[in-house]
Amino acid sequence: MKLHFKLNMKSMVVWIVTLSAMIVGFMAFYPTMADTSMQALIQGVPDSMLQVLGFDHFPDFSKIEVFYGYIMQYIMMGIAVYAIVLGLNTFSKEVRDGTIEFLYAQPITRSELVLQKLAANTLVLTIVTTVMILVSCLTFAIFLPTGIFLNDLVMQSLPVFASFWILAEVFLVLGTGLSLLLPTSLSTMGVAMAVVFIPYVLGMMAQMVEALEPLKFISILHTSMPDQIYAGTVDFLSIGLWSLLAIGTFCFGMYHFQKRDINI
Repeated sequence: MKLHFKLNMKSMVVWIVTLSAMIVGFMAFYPTMADTSMQALIQGVPDSMLQVLGFDHFPDFSKIEVFYGYIMQYIMMGIAVYAIVLGLNTFSKEVRDGTIEFLYAQPITRSELVLQKLAANTLVLTIVTTVMILVSCLTFAIFLPTGIFLNDLVMQSLPVFASFWILAEVFLVLGTGLSLLLPTSLSTMGVAMAVVFIPYVLGMMAQMVEALEPLKFISILHTSMPDQIYAGTVDFLSIGLWSLLAIGTFCFGMYHFQKRDINI
């Protein structure tokens, strides 16, 4: 576990810096978006454009929690990609790098190997999401509008903060299961992008086409966005189904991994 954590420290720092910079950069636009003249301007955006952006109606960006909830959907996409890449590298990267022989020389079972890697990856994602929460709170304090109390805003955002870690864990467990099942020749990033963005595109289509609306649950990135958590309209069915998919894939992957031939 310690070795795996150390090997991922560099990528962890890169993702922390990148995501933190994105949060600060996006939130720096809040004072501009909250301006009355800007609000009047964006209200004239056509409905067709709003649907492409994922809105039924344009949000009131003068409210800091609404603006934060909107921009964090892009940060959550980044978290999802990073989490599933960590999971997919559980086994395939070891084979490609030729380090699988070293791991199998250790006095641990295959199950212990996978679980230790999963624990190390969970720690990595916990650190990343914790830093994101701290950076978010910092930006709240910097750009806090008049009449809003920081403590109230942070308390209101706790479910959103919790969703960062939950989403990361769902994609981590799913990615780990896929790593134990898929051929190592497949591109890790290609698989990660497909798993994250194909459901997202389908969810976007379901949002734009009324006949496809029942398919919206396919995209967990659409059904558990921060703006929906603030509004209390989270689709728990979608979260539950994705969680079951992740756990089921992981369990089946562990079963398959016990019998999988390893070329070393």
